[in-house]
Amino acid sequence: MSPLWRGFLIFQAGSNLLNFILSLVWVRLGMAWRIRVSRAGEARSCGYVSYLLLSARFDARLRRSGKAWRLTLDVRPVLAGLRCGRIHVERAVAVPVSPIARAPVGDPGAPAGEASRPWLEPALKAAAASLRGKVVASCVDVHLCVGVGDAMWSALSAGAAYAGLSLTARALGSWTSFERRPRLRVRPLYGRPHLSARGRLEARARAGWLLLALVRGAIAGVRARKPARTPAAAPQRARAQRAAA
Repeated sequence: MSPLWRGFLIFQAGSNLLNFILSLVWVRLGMAWRIRVSRAGEARSCGYVSYLLLSARFDARLRRSGKAWRLTLDVRPVLAGLRCGRIHVERAVAVPVSPIARAPVGDPGAPAGEASRPWLEPALKAAAASLRGKVVASCVDVHLCVGVGDAMWSALSAGAAYAGLSLTARALGSWTSFERRPRLRVRPLYGRPHLSARGRLEARARAGWLLLALVRGAIAGVRARKPARTPAAAPQRARAQRAAA
């Protein structure tokens, strides 16, 4: 065996070993969020994502400006403790349309966003199925404050909100594993209408599983974008070829 070929094999084995080690590294996600619903309407979320020496902190804010909603996003990438610039995005966000008011599927007047992305749902489903049981949540903390003005209805609303949070945590537990029990707190506020929430989430997953979920989601999205073949497609293609000739 020639020295060049031997060096190539050693380099290939080393790169495969390095990729295998990197696939076992945990990718950590942390998020702290705060939402307050008022006449002005404002929601804010901040957090970070880290992988080895690379991390990114983000701050998102959604607020109402007149009759429109504006989304502001700030992302600050950090490499080995050194800031690598800043990404600032600010744009108007359309108000979601009620499902009752939406046009039926296949209607020419239907919104373009509903029909232009048929690949998104199968891609997300395939990625989520690949990550089932592979995500570890180390901290889940939710604090909700509810008030509707009347004492009785405030207490009933707080109980219903706690039941909804418990069902959500149980459904999430079938998809991920918790290192400790989620902390869910709901406090009724009497005397005035009020709705605010804050919380914190810390989770991690292996980089290899995230990459596999990304690949499977991409494959499912590509398959969904391919047009379905119908039996009438072949005769139509033949007639088009004869007409062109």
